[in-house]
Amino acid sequence: MEEWIIISLFVIGLCLVAIETVIPGMITGIIGFALIIYSVIEAYYLGGYLYSIGLIIFAIIILPFAIRKARKLVQLKKVSDSSMNNSILSLIGQSGKTISSLYPVGKAVIQGKRYVVYTDEHQIEENQDIIVTKIDGQKIFVNTKSG
Repeated sequence: MEEWIIISLFVIGLCLVAIETVIPGMITGIIGFALIIYSVIEAYYLGGYLYSIGLIIFAIIILPFAIRKARKLVQLKKVSDSSMNNSILSLIGQSGKTISSLYPVGKAVIQGKRYVVYTDEHQIEENQDIIVTKIDGQKIFVNTKSG
């Protein structure tokens, strides 16, 4: 087997093990460890024990960094999702104006930003003053200011 194939299998195995630490499910970790072991065995047959020991040392050094990086990427995603929810939740009670008819879904400008909004009322016409009444997940519900 050629060197680049052995190294590719080794790197893919490291990546799968790193993914397993972030998204547990056992199968990616098992496949990752199998690829690492297979590539170390093939490296031994190709270049002797020094080549395979080099791969093992490389794995011991690189794997913790790969795991840490993968976890940070997932944590950044969670933080950005929660901050998005907090900014939407802060819209409750805010005023705005419809820029399309809401029957029951349409668009409105609230605090200078465009949003897709929903209404519990039958229909709200364009250019009506509205107020945000509730948030359900990512849905913003509004009613007219007079009603």
